[in-house]
Amino acid sequence: MALSGSGKTTTSIGFAEARPNDKFLYVCFAKANADEAKLRFPRNVDCRTGHSIAYLGLDPRTRARVPKYWNARTITDDLQSLTGKRPSWNEVAVIGRLFQEFFADTAPMIDLDLHSARAVAADPKVSIARLRECAQKANVLWEDMKNLQGSCRIPHDGYLKRFILGRPNLGFDRIIFEEAQDANPLMAALVLQQREYGSKLLIIGDEHQSIYKFRGAYNIFNHLPTDASVHTLTETWRFGPETAEKVNLILAAFKPHETARVVGCGQDRPWSDKESTTYLARTNAKLFEMAVAHVESKNTPIYWVGGIGKYRVHMLLDAYALWEGRVREVNDEFFRGYLNWDELRQYAESTGDPDAKILHALVEKYRHRIPDLVERIDSQVSETLERAAIGLGTGHGSKGLEFPQVELCDDFDKSFERALTAYQANEVTPEDEQEINLLYVALSRAKFCVRPNPALGAWMDEERLYQQEAQAQAHSNAETISDRP
Repeated sequence: MALSGSGKTTTSIGFAEARPNDKFLYVCFAKANADEAKLRFPRNVDCRTGHSIAYLGLDPRTRARVPKYWNARTITDDLQSLTGKRPSWNEVAVIGRLFQEFFADTAPMIDLDLHSARAVAADPKVSIARLRECAQKANVLWEDMKNLQGSCRIPHDGYLKRFILGRPNLGFDRIIFEEAQDANPLMAALVLQQREYGSKLLIIGDEHQSIYKFRGAYNIFNHLPTDASVHTLTETWRFGPETAEKVNLILAAFKPHETARVVGCGQDRPWSDKESTTYLARTNAKLFEMAVAHVESKNTPIYWVGGIGKYRVHMLLDAYALWEGRVREVNDEFFRGYLNWDELRQYAESTGDPDAKILHALVEKYRHRIPDLVERIDSQVSETLERAAIGLGTGHGSKGLEFPQVELCDDFDKSFERALTAYQANEVTPEDEQEINLLYVALSRAKFCVRPNPALGAWMDEERLYQQEAQAQAHSNAETISDRP
């Protein structure tokens, strides 16, 4: 167990360097983290994501079945091809939610007892008959995905599951599993299975940084082998005491049962307008809003955390063409098959597809300004933060990374207020816990200075005073007890 900035990767590197004759696999969550790790780890370590491991074993025919996007549109077209009947958007929405849960665990087929929670949560009125019908159709798709001679498209999570269910022997002496708190039961199974083949495991993570429950992540630390040895790292050299104090305010307020606190051993530095600031938002839509504000006022570069392609900015041009009715000019396969703008709206509303919802909302907001804004944003892209005026990223996309100074955007406010209300009423849901974890992650990305948004900063001021008064009262009570004869 290693708290934020406490040297998880540095510890892993030292562990591998001390064993140069062992063949290591370093498994991490995101491609950006894997690419960075390849530059830092010794040559006896192969750094990969779970999907990368599985993709290596795919034959050319199967690779050709992996689409750029796998969404409700893909499900619709493939079901029509396999069954001869086109499902409704509502059916496809249920099927998609069944697959979300199914692709996260080790079950061999879709089972309503295991995989219907998301579908029911999204539509509490959905009938058992509808769920059974959708599960049957989903299993038709899954059987075709497993068939090497099949025809339907296979999502990245689909070929990963197919690979892991085969219980492969990865053939490494030791495996380092980084960011293990974000593992779902399927990825955990892949790693834990390797013990059967003689691999030794080093599992590293921080429970407070679990932010991918919506992708099926669970707490792997509750499922470790009984002979596992557990160690805790709390000292961080990423940031100093001032940033650590802000991070610990979150832990103390929302996780009082956790006794471990972050110890900031790095350097604090005053906020500087001359330093590139990385703005972390909760949503891509907020980042586009920030980018628009920047290019309209300044002609200075913007660094996009993870690359601008990750944020679907260029897809806005195709969405805009569809909005204008220029259907034949739409190039991105995401939009193919839509006859008009209203059909995209219906699709977004019925399925809840996050990309479709954001693209639809942004085009409706900026309309005829879209082409000029995209061109200006594209012309001001910087490949590095050092050469940029500002950096833009999401809380989720920033995990595992660090930046000189960070400011949180105001789109964290609503989710934080909901979580705060839930904690105060003692009605905390897993989603509330995830929102608090996301704040913990975002605040702890800063190396020298972090600036909460105004609402969060005001709460921190109040919480700081409350905790100081509580500590003073506890100290006073302790002195009173010790003075008794």
